[in-house]
Amino acid sequence: MSRPVTYKQDMPPPGGYASITYKKVPTWSPKPFGIAACLALIVPIGIWDYRRRRDAALKNMIEDDEGRQALEPLMEAESDRLVMWQLRRNRDEENELMKDVPGWVTGTWFGEAVFKTNPNFDKWVQPTFIEAYAHTRTRDMNRHMYDRNRIA
Repeated sequence: MSRPVTYKQDMPPPGGYASITYKKVPTWSPKPFGIAACLALIVPIGIWDYRRRRDAALKNMIEDDEGRQALEPLMEAESDRLVMWQLRRNRDEENELMKDVPGWVTGTWFGEAVFKTNPNFDKWVQPTFIEAYAHTRTRDMNRHMYDRNRIA
């Protein structure tokens, strides 16, 4: 009933296996003097690098601020020009809309002046979005208003 074994059984190597180490294995750790020496080298390098990067960032911030300050009058003038252009379009649109109304004067509300001027007051008053976009769709006014706030 039993058949002969056709495989070779795995046996220990000649002379046996190596002994199992069960004694405490000595470990290595850095000595306190070595740690102090590494810190004495690395910390000043880190402080120097931090100061160098901080100074470079400060110079970049100053340069950006100077550029922004130099462009601010130009951007303000361009913004005022666009507002004036829109107000002119509003006036032209009002003239076109009310051309058939007898006695209509542009810039008045049934004969009463909408805009009052004071000769002693020479400062520009920025019109509101509703004033500047009186003849546009509310959707377009809101889109421009929110785009302007997002950019600024």
